[in-house]
Amino acid sequence: MFEDIKLNKQGLVVLLVLTIAFSFWGGAKYAQGRLIKTPVEIVIDEQTQEVEPELESAEIKEKKKIFIHIAGEVERPGIYELDEGARLDEALKLAFPTEEADVDTYLNRAAILNDQDKITVFKKGENLVTLPAINNNSPTNSLPVPTSNGKISLNRATLDQLDSLTGIGPVKAQAIIDYRNSQGGFKSVEELMNVKGIGQATFDKIKSDLTI
Repeated sequence: MFEDIKLNKQGLVVLLVLTIAFSFWGGAKYAQGRLIKTPVEIVIDEQTQEVEPELESAEIKEKKKIFIHIAGEVERPGIYELDEGARLDEALKLAFPTEEADVDTYLNRAAILNDQDKITVFKKGENLVTLPAINNNSPTNSLPVPTSNGKISLNRATLDQLDSLTGIGPVKAQAIIDYRNSQGGFKSVEELMNVKGIGQATFDKIKSDLTI
């Protein structure tokens, strides 16, 4: 009798183990089936994608600068900083030619400027002597420069023209040119007396021969 009870207990244990094993197996198969049937959504974060940096284009590189000098019939004579390749018309818009300025007869407003160019804007109706309107040592830009009624312009005269004045030799003539370059031109004939070596007596002898 006791042996029969022992055998029954062993059978129950075996049955319980088989039941548990079958339950785990069934659960695993169910889960596997669910995974196969359920679509997997893959999300790609665009912000995390690496983008190779583009090479810097030559067109967007910072342009080199040039410095040019504008003198003559403009409201704002002086030195101007422009981008390399700038044209004369851009410089004239910065300097504001006066109503008396002649910007078409002697100047090519489409001309490309070079570093250290000096642009002289002439007055309408002035007489002509030889001197470049755009001075950049280029023979293609050589143009006549004007005087007014036979008078010598302090803002446009060459060293030889100034040297021809009574009491003005080559040293004083060069001093006049150096002064007008440093000051952006003469604002009046009387300003000539600010040049070292030129006093009232010298000025009185030549003032009737001068204009700005």
